[in-house]
Amino acid sequence: MAGSLIKIDEEIVTSAVASVSLLGIDSTYDVYMVRFSDVTLSATDSLQVQFTTSGTPDTTANYDLALKFFKANTAFTNEAATNLTRADFSSITTSGFYNGVIYCFNFNNASEYSFITFEEVHYDGTNSEGKQGGMVHTVAQACDGVHFKLNGANNISTGQFVLYGLKKS
Repeated sequence: MAGSLIKIDEEIVTSAVASVSLLGIDSTYDVYMVRFSDVTLSATDSLQVQFTTSGTPDTTANYDLALKFFKANTAFTNEAATNLTRADFSSITTSGFYNGVIYCFNFNNASEYSFITFEEVHYDGTNSEGKQGGMVHTVAQACDGVHFKLNGANNISTGQFVLYGLKKS
């Protein structure tokens, strides 16, 4: 397994930015992985994920999502929605943070739907929580990256975002 992750793109946020895009998905690898860690926000908000086409986030209402929401302070829940403009992770306060992994499939195949599976954990300022699930973009088009932004007009204060290609053995 050593050497199986090939770094494609990396963004390290040390001062506030409105969004982060990781680009470089092409036909080199079948599966790509995104890792985000120590992500903090400028105000209470939720981190969102969209796919990019030609480097631009696709904001159409063509994302379908299903996930399991694990909560430290109460029972887990199931969530599902169709025709979204993005996937939302949970809201956190300025004392909270996110960490997670996203696997990207079919991104470079223009005749298939692109989809992701994800696992994220976060501290919302009071409780530790996590989500595990998947999202599909119900448009057959090639996608070249993943875009992170916030739900409101706030900023991503800090964090590390890395895109890897998964090398076939």
